[in-house]
Amino acid sequence: MLYLVIPVFNRKAFTRACLHSLRQQTRQDFRTVVVDDGSTDGTADMLREEFPEVLVETGDGNLFWTAGVNLGIRRALAEGATRVMTLNNDVLAAPDFLHQMLRWADCHPTAVLGALELDIQSGQPVYGGETLDWRTNTRRDLLHTLPAEQRHGLHPVTYLPGRGLLIPRQVLDTIGLFDEKRLPHYLADFDYTSVARRHGFPVYCNYDARLSTYPDESGQ
Repeated sequence: MLYLVIPVFNRKAFTRACLHSLRQQTRQDFRTVVVDDGSTDGTADMLREEFPEVLVETGDGNLFWTAGVNLGIRRALAEGATRVMTLNNDVLAAPDFLHQMLRWADCHPTAVLGALELDIQSGQPVYGGETLDWRTNTRRDLLHTLPAEQRHGLHPVTYLPGRGLLIPRQVLDTIGLFDEKRLPHYLADFDYTSVARRHGFPVYCNYDARLSTYPDESGQ
């Protein structure tokens, strides 16, 4: 079973829109865990009243992204998750997003998968993964190098962000959770996917699975 883990702090409107996009998925064989880290804008009431199907974990406002995600992952694993996906609340999932992620996950059961990201205003791709040669510090942005006719299926990358990041349980059992002590808020996702890759787990950006994002809100 796939469990989605969404850390939130305020920004209730983003969370509501994200959860509505999940209700519209063509596949519904998943559960959602929202980690509400001490929101003061009515997020807790909204989750209870509008989304009773969502599992909720709470924090005191000091979890930040990494510890919040880890708290949600622990809940997901305790519930029996075989796959976990970290998802930010400032994204909208295309109706076939989870179908496309799970379709490829079934083909590559040990792979860590990310998604193609689109600007929510223009619909244009804004993130499609990258590769980095650490020896030469040479970075390749796939969106700038892949011909349009190849923008489908899986493409190997060096690391991935945590927005729509699908992680098999085998990866979690092997390398553990995100590094909340050294990287409490930023870069824990890039670090985690790099560690997974160094342990032999493939890391791909899935161009068939699309998320709409707000680039100014998501830290891009």
